[in-house]
Amino acid sequence: MAIIDKSIGLGAAQLLVNFYDKHDEEALTEFFIRFKDITFKIAYSIVGNQADADDIMQQSFIQIIKKQSICKEAYHLDDAKVKSWVLSIVYNFARMHLRSQKTKREYLQKVHGLG
Repeated sequence: MAIIDKSIGLGAAQLLVNFYDKHDEEALTEFFIRFKDITFKIAYSIVGNQADADDIMQQSFIQIIKKQSICKEAYHLDDAKVKSWVLSIVYNFARMHLRSQKTKREYLQKVHGLG
């Protein structure tokens, strides 16, 4: 007997609602599967490093999991707005990463008298 994944076919907003309201881990897994490629591509295009892009993608999904307050809004959001929200989280984490790297370089240059 085949197991039917009830999350397939749901929109991104409904997947979030199911995860937040019903603690539906299948919904979260499906949400991750749908967004993992595009979130990685965006992170990689900004930071240019696979390991850092992976870290940014993980941080982004952790942030999404923690943002349960979005659940109330997700009832009224369409999938395009959810996608935009997810991608803005990835973008912001990638930009923070770049700023952090720049700060570290500047500090090392100052400490070691380089520059």
